[in-house]
Amino acid sequence: MSNTDQFMQITGCMNRDLARRYIRKSGGFLDLAIDNYYNHENPAASSGTSMKQIPQRQAVEELNKVFDRYAEHANPNQMDIDGTIAYFTDLGIDPEKDVEAIIAAYTLESPSTGVFTRDAFVKNWAKVNATNAEDMSRYLHQAKHNSKLMDLVNKFAFKYALEEGKRKLAVEDAVALWRVIYNDDFAKIQEPSTMSIFINDFVASGKSGKESISMDEWNMSRLFFSIPLPELEHLSEDAAWPVLMDDFVDFLYQRE
Repeated sequence: MSNTDQFMQITGCMNRDLARRYIRKSGGFLDLAIDNYYNHENPAASSGTSMKQIPQRQAVEELNKVFDRYAEHANPNQMDIDGTIAYFTDLGIDPEKDVEAIIAAYTLESPSTGVFTRDAFVKNWAKVNATNAEDMSRYLHQAKHNSKLMDLVNKFAFKYALEEGKRKLAVEDAVALWRVIYNDDFAKIQEPSTMSIFINDFVASGKSGKESISMDEWNMSRLFFSIPLPELEHLSEDAAWPVLMDDFVDFLYQRE
């Protein structure tokens, strides 16, 4: 399959000339072309290009029927953890591994882990014209290529995973969450990266000395992970990075 065909299949873009233009501007790099497409196009609209447009009333009716299949018996306006697991299974999503589960929680305004409400479910899926499992799954898969959206999902994920009354994530919870959010990146790694060494060799191993991760450390990690390993040696000590990131650079280059 050509880069153009792959681009169109992943993004739902129906314009072959537009697809070729994004690939050409990205130097032939497919992942970069997809990322640029989502950063310049409306993600909801781009999803809709490959879906049949459905009248609002019909969409609401269909979405209520979908929700009914997974709703609690005691509270038909809420989907509990068992219903959510069944829902994700039907979407082909593993909530223990796939970032699409976190994107769904963000998109559908989940109030707590494993819980969805009828109003938010119907309202938000109707906005993007996704009324069945196939369209929902496609939307979530496409959304993870939108870097601006993923910045928001990343910030949401920290608060979503916090225990009630806590302000920091336990290290083991942060590591597990990072591994879900960056699951695709881990799968594509062919050599060590800033992200993989930071998460696996520094934090998860206990060498960071941290027992918990703050919101600032979490939010800054996304930008930090984008820095190529060779550039970390010259990272300015005057830059406003959390101490955890400075400690990682010292660890990496065995500085005293």
